[in-house]
Amino acid sequence: MNYLAHAFISPVDNLEILLGNLAGDSIRHIDTYTLPEAVQTGIQLHQLIDRTTDAHSSFRKMREHISRQGFPYPGVVADLVVDFVLGSRWDNFSQESFRDFKQRIYTVLNSMGNTISQHLTFTSAVLVMEDWFESYRTIHGMNTAFQRLNRKTSREVPVTALYRYLEAEEEILVEWGRSIINDVKRTVESRI
Repeated sequence: MNYLAHAFISPVDNLEILLGNLAGDSIRHIDTYTLPEAVQTGIQLHQLIDRTTDAHSSFRKMREHISRQGFPYPGVVADLVVDFVLGSRWDNFSQESFRDFKQRIYTVLNSMGNTISQHLTFTSAVLVMEDWFESYRTIHGMNTAFQRLNRKTSREVPVTALYRYLEAEEEILVEWGRSIINDVKRTVESRI
């Protein structure tokens, strides 16, 4: 779910690795060995990011905090919160403008998204059309992100309650999110 963080952590100089990283959740039922080597590397990068994030102490704290509030899908909600932390405090993480970054990623998805799977083609089109990255920039925008989550889940996510939770707990969630983003980025950079 956290496309923004995956895109941010990808190497900026290899579009196929970026595409593979973004496709990581969209590759079910396809033979990845038939994909270009750099795309396969991107898929492996996606898996490394997920494993490193899931093992991070701050991510575990965030997920447990969300779970204690009674929200369903605490891991998915935590992923979205990490994207919120990154999007809403972009200038703390990157020297590239958010607008330029977003446009670069959307261009890749528009031009190359259909080379991997139909699922990625559809997700890419919706992501760009609905401007998902922009919704992660504000708490109000996260209301929209939480509503999108309900399109994909069998158990309804309480959007209003999540919105209020994010508002009330923003300070601690941002602290945990900052730690996750910085540490995962360092870990990935040391392995590429």
